[in-house]
Amino acid sequence: MELSESFIEKARVELGENENLKIQCLSELRIWLANHPFIKNCRKDDNFLLQFLRIRKFNVDNACKSFENFFIFRRKFSKWLILNDDDMERVWQLFDRGYAFPLISRDNDGKRIIFIQVRKFDTNIFNSHDAVRLLSLIVATLIEEEETQIAGISSISDYTDVSSHYFSLFSIKDIKDFATCAKNATIGREKENYFVNLPIFASFLFEVGKRALNEKLRSRLILTKNMEELTKNHIDVSILPQEYGGEVSEKEMLNDFKQLYEKRKSSLEATANYDIDWSAVDSKESCSVM
Repeated sequence: MELSESFIEKARVELGENENLKIQCLSELRIWLANHPFIKNCRKDDNFLLQFLRIRKFNVDNACKSFENFFIFRRKFSKWLILNDDDMERVWQLFDRGYAFPLISRDNDGKRIIFIQVRKFDTNIFNSHDAVRLLSLIVATLIEEEETQIAGISSISDYTDVSSHYFSLFSIKDIKDFATCAKNATIGREKENYFVNLPIFASFLFEVGKRALNEKLRSRLILTKNMEELTKNHIDVSILPQEYGGEVSEKEMLNDFKQLYEKRKSSLEATANYDIDWSAVDSKESCSVM
């Protein structure tokens, strides 16, 4: 499906993208891959390569670095990104409970939004790995959409009625690892992350943690007292689940994502089918490019 004029213009303004540049950069990236010292086989279709070019605003050198890191950190965090059948079964069980899913409609800026209902996470059944695996699966599926590559992904996390035990599932190491994984092993323009109705103790830790980030990242972490404040100041209520005042029910949104996943499944499987000469990867887990 071809991009609409609005997304073509958005890509031009925000990413510097145009047809000639796209063709040139795709060619350069393929030439680089053909002579790569350790990436022996991987996806090379336009959609996959554009994911890296767009996140780096068509700076080919930076796109190459991100390409390498994608595979290196995919191996490093295989516990979250390389799943067997049992892992996938647990992920879909968590999904069916409504813990996390993408809203059907994009926001006014064209972004996809992942909606997280923390209270639906049963800490007696699921663990932190299940949560990260589901979120990673959702992001990987959404980023196959060219519109999402251009506009990016936001999230809304609703902590209303959350169990205190939920926070104990995630260690400091888990949080640091997840941040590293999200930066290096996932592809996508990460935008605003909204945190709704965080408990007092978590809000304090949230504000302390923000201080360690640069201004750009701090501006993307937004704390709101409740859903009313969120919809008044940030998000159009109509795109939320019907249960929150929106137009489409949660059940319909869950079904919609399952259909999208099935549509993109072959591409996701192709992403996971690669051949890396790990003996050629240096000890610093970084290789020179171009």
